Amino acid sequence: MRLFLIRHGETEAKRDVFKGMTDFALSEKGIKQMEALAQVLPAIDAIFCSDLKRARDGAAIIGREKGLSPTVDPRLGERNFGIFEGLTPEQIRERVPGGFEAWLNDPVGYTPPGGESTRRMRRRVVLALRSVREEHLKRQDAKVAIVTHLGVIRIIIAEVLSMPLRHIFRIAHDLGAVSVVDFF
Repeated sequence: MRLFLIRHGETEAKRDVFKGMTDFALSEKGIKQMEALAQVLPAIDAIFCSDLKRARDGAAIIGREKGLSPTVDPRLGERNFGIFEGLTPEQIRERVPGGFEAWLNDPVGYTPPGGESTRRMRRRVVLALRSVREEHLKRQDAKVAIVTHLGVIRIIIAEVLSMPLRHIFRIAHDLGAVSVVDFF
């Protein structure tokens, strides 16, 4: 099975804020990014996406081009940053003294108040990935797209490569970009 990991396009949110589970829409540029990607993406058999608007709308754009209806899976949502959501690092430092530094010191294990840790996020993402694999692995030539978020893509790549979770922050993946992973 070939898996296309697609990060949603640019959003209407400010660039330097923690977006997480906040449901921002795609910007005009983000819509164009997804339309361009849909044009060059090869034929796919299925498309899955997060339940957040920026991923759903991106998946819908690709789905229209490919004649597919996306399957929405909330487990593919971005990390819940709790009270960090929508804030810049400076604002977090002001509102949650020591919180931003705690996250920097332990980005895998630290749980922002009202949020989830990267470790906890990994559990749900891996369950979603297993569901996709079980549904489509029967056909070795299956091609499946997942339209999701940076954190989810990092976790899937780490899982496929048996990479320690603490190293996921070394993985870069631009908005509206695709990475390809093959499962055997």
